[in-house]
Amino acid sequence: MKKHILVPIALLIYLGVMAYFFYPGKTDGSVSFTQYYITIGITAVIIVALSFFLKKKAENNEKYKKDK
Repeated sequence: MKKHILVPIALLIYLGVMAYFFYPGKTDGSVSFTQYYITIGITAVIIVALSFFLKKKAENNEKYKKDK
């Protein structure tokens, strides 16, 4: 499996597990629902951006190898 697919999938699974364990209703309430959902949203955006950057890097590496 390609790295630009495998790494984001692993990070999304990790995000899902952490989101489950730290759900505000399950804990003592130290995190508000707004903060919880904003954190999940920002993290998901970062993971998607990472996927695009890794794909672009792989394409550039392939192009560089062809030029040599």
